[in-house]
Amino acid sequence: MDQTDILPCKSSHRKSAKTEADSKLRIRLDVFHQLHCLDKIRIYLHRDYYAMREHPQMQLIHVHHCLDSLREIIMCRGDTELVTFEYVSEERYPNPRPNPNFLVERKCRNWDAIADWAKEHHADIGAAESREVWEEKHGPAASPG
Repeated sequence: MDQTDILPCKSSHRKSAKTEADSKLRIRLDVFHQLHCLDKIRIYLHRDYYAMREHPQMQLIHVHHCLDSLREIIMCRGDTELVTFEYVSEERYPNPRPNPNFLVERKCRNWDAIADWAKEHHADIGAAESREVWEEKHGPAASPG
């Protein structure tokens, strides 16, 4: 898989810290952040079952960030696949109205190729250039938000 098949053109103008050893950009495909967020929300919904390491207030801040991030992605990408409606047997679901059929056929990207590309282009975050080197090249670090 070619880099142009994975990376959107708009990413080319963004700055990212580089590793000191081989000058690889410190980047991550956003799909991995999206999956992290989905998992974070799932764990939060079942927090009585999981051992939570974050402070409760931090957990909630993290979940709110994830919900907003996923909302933005859903709205920006706007899936336009059609959802049809049909009647189902009254024994299965006693509803006088047609029910949505969410079994939408999707054309997916090749997940293995995406994961392989990410693994091949992985750069160790521990080897990232220092804040001083970054600010020398790009100016003061950005404020979160």
